[in-house]
Amino acid sequence: MIERNEAKKLVIRAGRELSDSGLIARTWGNVGARVSPYAFVITASGIPYEDLTENDVVEVSMADLTYKGKVKPSSEKKLHRRIYQVRPEVDFILHTHQDYASAVSAMGLDHVWFDKEYEGIGPGVLCAKYALPGTQALCKNVGDAVAAALGGAVIMKRHGAVCYGRTYEEVFRIAHNLEEACGKYIEMVSPMLKRDLDEYGTEDGTMYLTDEEKMLGYEAVLNKDKVVMDYLGMDMDMPAYLDDFAQMIGPKAKFVSNHIEAVRAALKKAPAVLIEGEGVLCTGIHGDATAVSMLVRKNCIAYFAAASQGKARRLSTRDAVFMRRFYVTKYSKMQGKQQK
Repeated sequence: MIERNEAKKLVIRAGRELSDSGLIARTWGNVGARVSPYAFVITASGIPYEDLTENDVVEVSMADLTYKGKVKPSSEKKLHRRIYQVRPEVDFILHTHQDYASAVSAMGLDHVWFDKEYEGIGPGVLCAKYALPGTQALCKNVGDAVAAALGGAVIMKRHGAVCYGRTYEEVFRIAHNLEEACGKYIEMVSPMLKRDLDEYGTEDGTMYLTDEEKMLGYEAVLNKDKVVMDYLGMDMDMPAYLDDFAQMIGPKAKFVSNHIEAVRAALKKAPAVLIEGEGVLCTGIHGDATAVSMLVRKNCIAYFAAASQGKARRLSTRDAVFMRRFYVTKYSKMQGKQQK
């Protein structure tokens, strides 16, 4: 167990390191630490990691998941508690949405065998069964996989990964080792995809925004990464293959011609649109355009990784619509509170 004040400082440090390292986008993922046999601390829900203070790291009861104060803990607090219950030696947890582990999570695999043994993980990793974020079913599925795992990581199907261990340093090593292992696995099953991931390219896309949107603070990024352009070349809509894409973008981003009217019409339905011959336009305020761009790229990686095994199955429209509506409602309320 980690002393309470030290645990809060480590959680804040971990949140910022996750953002800087690209292991998460925006506020997805969460961090927690066990502080006693009866309690753990966890990141607050919906607060950007770079803005976290010790007041935003919430102490939660192990017995009944209650907490004090107005700051709400992460919606995945049940998941953290379950990991502590099935792994008594664990004192620190990272839930990440890292690119390669997320791509592997969309491949429909129950167990991934790597090219070698990795420190803290071993020769392979289990993939927990899919369930909607924040649900008791997800908690059970991941808890079962963690209980059966030989190492300190489990992939969450169509979602991301959870890494756990005794210390901050150990768990971050595991998270980085997992990303390296999953990257090499993708290179093995789809060498062309791995090569394409090294080519980045973005342009300013504000030309597609109205003057009113610009005045309201909207930004636009035109993603032209090689893997994104490869997907664009198929001339089809981009459905959600991962939970975070569904939450922030919706069940799909539409493919349209490069006429400004078509682009603006598509933007009324989703903050991302595939523009024929141009790239994927990603929009938002307060840094959301960049986050949307990251999610589009990751969704493309997930598609090609799954397609390499003949298993490129989109999320169900019902689940994707539900997640998008829940995210919009929840995030809107949080934004309103932060502005007061």
